[in-house]
Amino acid sequence: MKTIGKKESVMSALDWVLQQDDTARRRDDEFTLIEYIAAMKANGVELPERTAYKKLDDMVRCGKLKKRKLSANGCFRNVYSKAQ
Repeated sequence: MKTIGKKESVMSALDWVLQQDDTARRRDDEFTLIEYIAAMKANGVELPERTAYKKLDDMVRCGKLKKRKLSANGCFRNVYSKAQ
Protein backbone atom coordinates (compact mmCIF):
# COMPACT_ATOMS: atom_id res chain seq x y z
CA MET A 1 0.00 0.00 0.00
CA LYS A 2 1.40 3.38 -0.97
CA THR A 3 1.14 6.16 1.62
CA ILE A 4 1.01 9.82 0.78
CA GLY A 5 2.98 12.07 3.09
CA LYS A 6 4.63 11.09 6.30
CA LYS A 7 3.40 7.94 7.98
CA GLU A 8 3.19 9.67 11.38
CA SER A 9 0.97 12.47 10.08
CA VAL A 10 -1.32 9.99 8.30
CA MET A 11 -1.73 7.96 11.51
CA SER A 12 -2.32 11.02 13.64
CA ALA A 13 -5.02 12.16 11.21
CA LEU A 14 -6.66 8.73 11.40
CA ASP A 15 -6.52 8.76 15.21
CA TRP A 16 -8.13 12.19 15.23
CA VAL A 17 -10.95 11.06 12.93
CA LEU A 18 -11.64 8.02 15.11
CA GLN A 19 -11.82 10.23 18.20
CA GLN A 20 -14.39 12.45 16.46
CA ASP A 21 -16.62 9.49 15.63
CA ASP A 22 -19.35 9.82 18.26
CA THR A 23 -21.15 6.65 17.16
CA ALA A 24 -18.26 4.51 18.40
CA ARG A 25 -18.48 5.53 22.06
CA ARG A 26 -21.26 5.28 24.56
CA ARG A 27 -21.59 8.12 27.02
CA ASP A 28 -21.96 7.62 30.78
CA ASP A 29 -25.55 8.92 30.84
CA GLU A 30 -26.85 6.61 28.08
CA PHE A 31 -28.73 3.33 28.43
CA THR A 32 -30.15 0.68 26.13
CA LEU A 33 -33.58 -0.89 25.88
CA ILE A 34 -32.33 -4.08 27.54
CA GLU A 35 -30.89 -2.10 30.46
CA TYR A 36 -34.22 -0.28 30.84
CA ILE A 37 -36.11 -3.57 30.95
CA ALA A 38 -33.66 -4.97 33.55
CA ALA A 39 -34.01 -1.85 35.73
CA MET A 40 -37.80 -2.05 35.58
CA LYS A 41 -37.67 -5.74 36.48
CA ALA A 42 -35.42 -4.92 39.46
CA ASN A 43 -38.16 -2.51 40.60
CA GLY A 44 -40.78 -5.27 40.33
CA VAL A 45 -42.27 -4.27 36.97
CA GLU A 46 -42.25 -6.89 34.19
CA LEU A 47 -42.29 -5.26 30.75
CA PRO A 48 -42.34 -7.06 27.42
CA GLU A 49 -39.68 -5.74 25.03
CA ARG A 50 -42.27 -4.26 22.67
CA THR A 51 -44.01 -2.35 25.49
CA ALA A 52 -40.71 -1.04 26.84
CA TYR A 53 -39.68 0.13 23.36
CA LYS A 54 -43.03 1.91 22.95
CA LYS A 55 -42.65 3.68 26.32
CA LEU A 56 -39.15 4.88 25.45
CA ASP A 57 -40.25 5.93 21.97
CA ASP A 58 -43.14 7.95 23.45
CA MET A 59 -40.70 9.70 25.80
CA VAL A 60 -38.47 10.54 22.82
CA ARG A 61 -41.44 12.00 20.93
CA CYS A 62 -42.44 14.10 23.98
CA GLY A 63 -38.92 15.48 24.26
CA LYS A 64 -38.13 13.83 27.61
CA LEU A 65 -35.44 11.54 26.14
CA LYS A 66 -32.93 11.75 23.32
CA LYS A 67 -32.16 8.76 21.12
CA ARG A 68 -29.15 8.08 18.92
CA LYS A 69 -27.69 5.12 17.06
CA LEU A 70 -24.60 3.43 18.44
CA SER A 71 -22.49 1.03 16.44
CA ALA A 72 -21.62 -2.07 18.47
CA ASN A 73 -20.13 -5.22 16.95
CA GLY A 74 -21.22 -4.19 13.46
CA CYS A 75 -24.85 -3.58 14.51
CA PHE A 76 -26.53 -0.30 15.25
CA ARG A 77 -28.43 -0.07 18.53
CA ASN A 78 -30.49 2.71 20.04
CA VAL A 79 -29.11 4.38 23.15
CA TYR A 80 -31.21 6.77 25.19
CA SER A 81 -30.34 9.69 27.45
CA LYS A 82 -32.24 12.37 29.30
CA ALA A 83 -33.04 15.40 27.14
CA GLN A 84 -31.48 18.67 28.31
